[in-house]
Amino acid sequence: SWAKFVSCSDDRIVKIFDFGTCAEEMQFKGHRSDVKCCQWHPYESCVVSAGRDSEIKFWDPKTSKEVYTIQSHYNAINKVKWNRNGNWLLSGSKDYSIKIYDVRVMKDFHTFQAHEGEINSIEWHPESEELFVSGGSDGKLIYWMANE
Repeated sequence: SWAKFVSCSDDRIVKIFDFGTCAEEMQFKGHRSDVKCCQWHPYESCVVSAGRDSEIKFWDPKTSKEVYTIQSHYNAINKVKWNRNGNWLLSGSKDYSIKIYDVRVMKDFHTFQAHEGEINSIEWHPESEELFVSGGSDGKLIYWMANE
C-alpha cells in the first residue's frame, strides 16, 4: 500500500491509484450512495470504505472484490479509522454515534454516544491502543477509552 493510495467520492466508487504515475489501477463498486471515507489497513491488503448508505465495506485489492459488509449505523458514516495494529476499526456517523469493531470477528463491540451532532473526525492516540478522540458538529472534542 506504500506505493499506492486510495480515494473515494460522491460517484459511489472507491479507487486505487499508483503514487508514482498517478494512474488509476482499480475501482471498487458496490456502495449505493456517496462514499465519504476510505482507508488502507495498516498491514494487510485490505481497503475499507463507508458513506451515506450506512455501510462499511471491506475490499480485497488483490481480487478487486468486496469481501465483507457491516451495517450497524442508522445514518451516513462520515469517518472510519483503523487502530495501529489493525484489529479494531472506528466509525463515526451522522447518527451522532461512534462504533468500534473487532475486525477479526467482524462485530461491533461498543457504541459511544455523547455528541449532540454528527461525528466529523475520529483519531486514535499515536501510542495508546485504547485511547481515541472524536470531533463533532456540536463543536466538542471528546476523549474515549475503547475498552470502557
